Amino acid sequence: METHQLYTILGSNIAIFLSIFAGNIGLFLWAIRQSRSDFLRLDKKIDDNRRETQSLCREIHNTVIEIKDEIKDFHNRLCAIEKERKIK
Repeated sequence: METHQLYTILGSNIAIFLSIFAGNIGLFLWAIRQSRSDFLRLDKKIDDNRRETQSLCREIHNTVIEIKDEIKDFHNRLCAIEKERKIK
């Protein structure tokens, strides 16, 4: 085998190896970028869900407080009605 043929075979094999290597590096970098964007999107969804849940908890808490106040007011009205009946 002549050196020219050897260089041709080695050169083509090295070129194929480098193109496959560069392609794999590109795919690796693309996968990292995609996973990062997926992570940021999911993190944003989690934050939105957390804010919505906190908002709902505040609404429920306020509703419970309003119900308790209404129960107290109703109880006070019943006590006032009973006092009026006892006086008559």
